[in-house]
Amino acid sequence: MARNFPFGATHVDDLGYIWDYVGSTMPYDDDQLELSNQMIRYWGQFAAAGDPNSSNTPGWPTYRADTGVLMSLLACDTSPASTQPPAACSSTTGGFAQEHNIAFWNGLTT
Repeated sequence: MARNFPFGATHVDDLGYIWDYVGSTMPYDDDQLELSNQMIRYWGQFAAAGDPNSSNTPGWPTYRADTGVLMSLLACDTSPASTQPPAACSSTTGGFAQEHNIAFWNGLTT
C-alpha cells in the first residue's frame, strides 16, 4: 500500500521529520516516526562530525557521479496488524534516474 500524498510532495515536507513543525508534531504513523528518528540521527551525526554515518544507521555513501548511488530515505509500510516492529526502510539506490523518470524531465522544453 503506497502512502497517500493527495496534494503531492511539497518543498517543506521533510521538515516535520527533523523537528516540530509549525509548533506541533506531525501526525506520523509508527513507521514514519522511525524514519524521523533515523533522519535526526543522520543530521545530528553530520552536524557533529561532518559525516552522516554511524553505527546506528544504514551506511550513507558519498555521492560519486560515476556510480550515481544515492541514499533513499523511506518509511516502511508495516501493516498495523503485523507483529513486525515499525521501521525505516532507507537504503542506497543506483536507479534514481529511472525511478524519477529523469529522461522525461530532461526532455521537456522550457
